[in-house]
Formats: sequence, structure tokens, C-alpha cells
Amino acid sequence: MGRRCGRHPRENQTLRWIADLAGWPASAGGVFVAGGTLGNLSALHAAREWHRRYRPCEGCGAILCSSEAHSSIQAVARVMNVAVIAVEADETGRMTAQDAIPHLSEAVFAVVANGGAPNCGAVDDIAGLADLAQAHGLWLHVDGAYGGAALAAPAMRPAFDGIERADSLIVDPHEWLFAPYDNCALLYRDAGHGAAAHGQQAVYLDTVDKTHWNPSDYALHLTRRARGLLLWYSLAVHGTEAYAEAIATTRQVAEDIAKGIDATPGLDLLLDPQLTVILFRPQNMDEAEMIAWGEMVFRLCIVNPATRADEVLAILETLT
Repeated sequence: MGRRCGRHPRENQTLRWIADLAGWPASAGGVFVAGGTLGNLSALHAAREWHRRYRPCEGCGAILCSSEAHSSIQAVARVMNVAVIAVEADETGRMTAQDAIPHLSEAVFAVVANGGAPNCGAVDDIAGLADLAQAHGLWLHVDGAYGGAALAAPAMRPAFDGIERADSLIVDPHEWLFAPYDNCALLYRDAGHGAAAHGQQAVYLDTVDKTHWNPSDYALHLTRRARGLLLWYSLAVHGTEAYAEAIATTRQVAEDIAKGIDATPGLDLLLDPQLTVILFRPQNMDEAEMIAWGEMVFRLCIVNPATRADEVLAILETLT
């Protein structure tokens, strides 16, 4: 009886495309999972298992991340029964290595860098954090659930410098790669570390095909469906250059909207888009009115290349 794993070589091609964008070697690989929370959990479990193998005499009790990290990091920590040490982000929403250093302790086994923070779109100091992780023997995980798609656009790739030295990465194609919901790419720079943490062994799970990676070995799942096949099909139909152009277009739209907000009397632009998230607020709304809207700061996140800046700005003018 073979493993019910939903193996499909096209998924591996799609994962290889993302790994190449990150600058990762042939040893890289992973699997598609349901969403970013499961991707982060699986990556950080692999991080702790790796730390236990290579530094068995030191603690495995804490994850270091930005104050702008996704809420799933807190959820993952509760499941793993570890602490979260949150480093206060700077005024642009980024966590820098310099700010992270004072928070290091022997309990830390992994650093989580934002590859596009969910609230403000910031990309952390990945290169500096990679240096920090290497110097202290820590695992570096990049949560690129929203922003990792920007790797496909050459003009935005420099914002992710250092990602080639990260140990794991997640990207949610359902956020900015135009794929259906329920879709997260989880990758390890060395896929063997993922398999060492997640591979299940039993006589009833023995596989006939022992020459290919088994996707059930790389995350906290066994039975699965081929989630990545829809993204592969879209890439095959449209081509990777079309994806790069679409992502670059959304970036330009976000820039145009930000400039329009900055030029609109009655609107305050609070944060220029590092990727495609824009933070602003209307000047003539008091705190009670803002609370009635539900947020103290308005946020736009542009992920559709068909979005028109002039139409968005026409709507925003109604707030002035």
C-alpha cells in the first residue's frame, strides 16, 4: 500500500522555479500545503529538529521575529510550546539585524524574516539577518506569503538580497501569483532537512517509487492533493515572463496610487509602498470616525495587475 501523497512532477517544476528565483541550489525542494500557517509551522518544526541535531546541548525554546510578523507565528509558537521574541520594527516596518542582536539568547533556534509584512508590506533586512543566523548557528526562515512573489520581478529582487542564504521560505501563490485559494509553496534550501523532520516511516507507507522526492515528507501532513498543479498550468500557459510583467505592473500601480494620495488634499500618505502595500489616512476624520471604519490607518494592498490607479484615487477622494 503506497503513500497517499498526491505526487506530481509538475509541482516540483513549479517549486524549482521559485527556488531558482531565490537563488537556491539543486538541493532545494519542498511541497505545496494548504496555507501560510501550515507552511510556517512545518518550516519552524524543521528548524527546531535541525537545531536539535546540530546543537543538541543548547535550548530550542524561542523564535525571534519582527513585531510586524504575521499572527501565524504566534499560533505556531503555541502549537510548538515555544516563546516568541518580537523585535520592534523600525519606522518603515522593517526588522534589522542590528535591532535583533540585543534580543538573542541561547533559547533562540530560528529567526523569521518578513518577505513582505502582512500589515505594512515591509521586507526585513534579510541579508543582515542571514549574517546573524550564520554567526550564531540559527535557522533563517523567510515568511514571503504575500511578498515572496516579488522575487519574479527583477526590479524588486534586490529588496530580498540575502534570501539565497535562508534555510526555508514560504510563498502563497493565492496572494500575489494569481492562483486559487488554499495554496502555499513551502521550500527548504536543503530539502533533506525537511524530510528529516517530517518523513514518516511505517510498513504500510512504503513506496514503490524510491527515486523521487515524496511530498508527504516535507510538511505536517500525509494525505494531500496536488495543490501546485493549478499554478504550474498557469505558468505553462502564460509563461514566467508574463508573471514578471504582471507583478511589476502591480508595483507600478501601487506607486501611482501612493503618489496620487500624496498629492490629494485631505489625505496623508503614511508609508510609501515597499512592495504594493500603502498606508494612509484622511485628515478630516476624527478618531471616532476612524474606529467606525474599523482601522486607525487605512491600508491598500495591490495584487491585481488590472487595478487602475485613477479609479482607486477617484474613490479615495470621497474621503476628503
